[in-house]
Amino acid sequence: MDQLKRREWVLAGFCCMCKDVDESVDHLLIHCGVARLWHFLFSFFSILWVLPFSIKDLLEEWHGGFVGKKRRKVWRTAPLCLLWIIWKEQNQRTFEGEQCTIQALKDSLLTNLYMWSRGFLQGDGQESLASLLDFIEWVGSSF
Repeated sequence: MDQLKRREWVLAGFCCMCKDVDESVDHLLIHCGVARLWHFLFSFFSILWVLPFSIKDLLEEWHGGFVGKKRRKVWRTAPLCLLWIIWKEQNQRTFEGEQCTIQALKDSLLTNLYMWSRGFLQGDGQESLASLLDFIEWVGSSF
């Protein structure tokens, strides 16, 4: 929406997800109420972190030295996975008129993160992570 407004299109001035404030990339992907999945992701990794204002700052600060060497690849994959989930939800609400519950989005995040991580985890000697439950327990274990 913010890109179309810059091109002087006259559009409704609210976020398609929360129907509250102007939709911008930063609002949609970080600050929207639906994007509160970031806090779920942080708690999944047992991390306390304050979200920056912009998506650019978020990705620049996403190093992961504090999550431990074993989990760093999963941590680095996590923001891309979450951005994908939020983007798909935005498109589903905008173009199909349907929306998922927050719990369904959390489930989708965990499932997709597991599926995206499986290839490099098996290559790193983590063959024992054969199920989503094994993955959740492994990520949630002490670092």
